[in-house]
Amino acid sequence: MMVEEPELDPVAAPQPLDYAKGLAWTMGFNAIMKITLGVVAIYIARRLGPGEMGMFGLLSSIYIFAEQMREAGLKQAFYNDNAVSPAKFRTYARMSVISGLTFAIVLVAMSVPLSRFFGVPELAWSVSWAAIATLLNGLSVIPMAALHKSGRFRDIGLIETSANFVAAGTSLALVLSGWGFGALVAQLVVRSTVLFSLAYWQKPYSIFNHDREASRQIFRVCTPLVTTDLLWLSYALIDQFAIMKLLTYKYGIVAAKEAAGFYQQGRKLLGIPADFLYFPLVRTFVVAAGNRNENPAELGRTFLKATNLAVVLLAAMFGACAALGTPLVLAAYTSKFAGTIPIFGIICLSEAFKLTGGFAGSALVAAGRSRIPMYSWLLPYPIMAAGIYLSWPHLSLVSIVWSYSAGIIAVSTLVMFCAFRYLEVQRKQVIRFWECVAVAGFTTLIAYGISFIPLDPWPHVFLGLVTIPVLHALVIGTVFARNPVAYLNRNGLRKLRESL
Repeated sequence: MMVEEPELDPVAAPQPLDYAKGLAWTMGFNAIMKITLGVVAIYIARRLGPGEMGMFGLLSSIYIFAEQMREAGLKQAFYNDNAVSPAKFRTYARMSVISGLTFAIVLVAMSVPLSRFFGVPELAWSVSWAAIATLLNGLSVIPMAALHKSGRFRDIGLIETSANFVAAGTSLALVLSGWGFGALVAQLVVRSTVLFSLAYWQKPYSIFNHDREASRQIFRVCTPLVTTDLLWLSYALIDQFAIMKLLTYKYGIVAAKEAAGFYQQGRKLLGIPADFLYFPLVRTFVVAAGNRNENPAELGRTFLKATNLAVVLLAAMFGACAALGTPLVLAAYTSKFAGTIPIFGIICLSEAFKLTGGFAGSALVAAGRSRIPMYSWLLPYPIMAAGIYLSWPHLSLVSIVWSYSAGIIAVSTLVMFCAFRYLEVQRKQVIRFWECVAVAGFTTLIAYGISFIPLDPWPHVFLGLVTIPVLHALVIGTVFARNPVAYLNRNGLRKLRESL
């Protein structure tokens, strides 16, 4: 079936990996993808409207849930495994393929019940198509992880960029041809097909002659990771469940679909700039943490360096987006999505906590303390339930989003606290962390000041894009280097990373 064996020790790099260079490659490809695909996604959303985008948001939540459960902690375990022999590599690949097939079958079996449960007939066939994408992703996840772990960041970028561009082009062509929701579903299958084809071309593998003992060992490592993923993903899906089911009960299916569309497009709009930094940073961090998990001091230093960079850049960007939420939404989606404006700042707040806390969770897993994030994810459920209960007489999209976000903030804060408590972190870096928090907060206040300037949406957004990054760099230089212009040069990002 699959003929080429992986080389001996298939994921080991011949020399120490240059993570800074890897981050640069990932950020470069990610910038190209996010800008291009973001523009395409905004155009499609404006053309189709909140109803169809709301249905796709629901499908995406189901698909992402299945994807994470299919992964079953295998990729995280693979990154943290520093002794991957050829037989063990085949074992990881075999387990991934079996998991992909299993969850594809589950999705097909659940397609009609899910359609009836949510009252969305389109889910009956779209979930089945998503199952095909899930199966294909099960075939590609381990070769992609092997390329990543061995430091082939450029190849990973080329593969993912190609897959995403072909998928987006297909979806756009179908929308221009008159397709609606089906065009959005098609891109899932197209992307998975291209991704697997290119991944297998670069990293052929076999699923035969695996190591049974390694299977049991991997299973033991994955069990707490799967439990954590289940708790996390269930919570990630519960916001869509609450919006669709509770608002349907209160106001009808049409209002619920529109509310879901407002919510999903708010998250997607924020994801365009957020993923520009977060996606490359977290992927590079996971590889670095996995390769340094046997050195507690290095692991702690890597964790805080990534966290500080995320706070000073990501959290500040979330704050600026929250401040300029009204012009951002109106400029991107027009008044058709004005319902996104009241919840956009709440989404920004919860994403800032969630994405920053994600580094803490990954670091704890790499340190062998995977049960901490697992038990922590029990916390948000009662918090969200209490929020919905208290707001039930006047339940709205805003109250649901606030209830959901309160749970995210609570669990992220707890995991961050545990990471600071149990990892070997340097006092100097901890002080820098709080400086990063202060910088992000001050930049947010600057952005709120700019939001009061009376301008039309697009000029307002342009003004923010031009002024806020410069002012933010001046604040960083003042706090970190006592020199406002210290980071306003071509080497500014590198110098900032070194200072953290």
